[in-house]
Amino acid sequence: MTKNKLDFFENPDNWLEAHPGLNHSSNLGFMNSRIRWFPDEDRDPYTVNKYAYRSKEFEKNADLLFAGCSITYGEGVAESAIWGNVVASKLNLKAFNLGMPGASVHFIVNNLFNYFQEFGNPKNLFCIFPDFLRMEMYSDYSHMRSDLDITKDKELSGYQNYHLLLFPNNPYAKISKQPHVASEVIPKELALSLSIQHIKYLEMYCAEAGINFLWGTWHEDQENYIIKNNLLSKNFVDLKNNLWHKESKDSKKSLVHKNVEDRYACRKDLKECKNLEACHETEKNIYGKNFDLAFDTDLEDFDSMPGHVGAHTHIHWAEEFIKKIGTLKQEKDMV
Repeated sequence: MTKNKLDFFENPDNWLEAHPGLNHSSNLGFMNSRIRWFPDEDRDPYTVNKYAYRSKEFEKNADLLFAGCSITYGEGVAESAIWGNVVASKLNLKAFNLGMPGASVHFIVNNLFNYFQEFGNPKNLFCIFPDFLRMEMYSDYSHMRSDLDITKDKELSGYQNYHLLLFPNNPYAKISKQPHVASEVIPKELALSLSIQHIKYLEMYCAEAGINFLWGTWHEDQENYIIKNNLLSKNFVDLKNNLWHKESKDSKKSLVHKNVEDRYACRKDLKECKNLEACHETEKNIYGKNFDLAFDTDLEDFDSMPGHVGAHTHIHWAEEFIKKIGTLKQEKDMV
């Protein structure tokens, strides 16, 4: 009997998550292609280790491991300004960065277990997770493709690995035919459910292994819902994303307000930001333009999408993690 080369259980792409060993991060050439201007004329702002992570070479039994998506990779900010490096610097910890651009919660958690197998458990693990609707998929190209690939030759075949963004308000297709558009037919509820489950698994592992685990999310709607409904666990860190925005005259900048009321008022009239939080003047002098703006932000095309967040946002996130550490320590001392 002739074996079908695309037999489901024989296809190696379907087994990629089962492979031992740490996944390699993004292609450096691709990351460099997204740079729109250079901070302090540094023509090579991304330095990576042998696994292509923006980190020192990994070592056994780390003081601090921090993980996430492009935010944690530090896309668009100087390496010293990445939130995990700010935490490490302020607490005098030796830290390693496991951030990968485009990664979903599922990928991040799976990859963390690969790291634990290879390098042992860290003493501290901090994560900033992306939106819970992200997924990575491996699919037969003739059957299903991502939104970016749907316009390509419909006769293409073979398995493809692609990153999938499921947007909460996009409708599902009422009628669909091959090649299906993945975002139109894959249930968003599936991605959300899997993300929550993976975080719970990671929390349980860290509790059993004695790892100090803290996590937050840069996604404002997720953060608001978790806080409003008192969901998940004491490991959660409120990063106060509802104080930031990019929706005023200064739409390319990441700007922080003193309180939520000022932020909403500023969003409503879309004029120049007022009542901003005056803070971190020393860091502002250090990072210059990169303080408010990520260097993957196109400053020439006003209508283009803003890039990632600047150093200022990372600094605030780091401070929220440090505050949470102090709160948990006080609670432990009181027991």
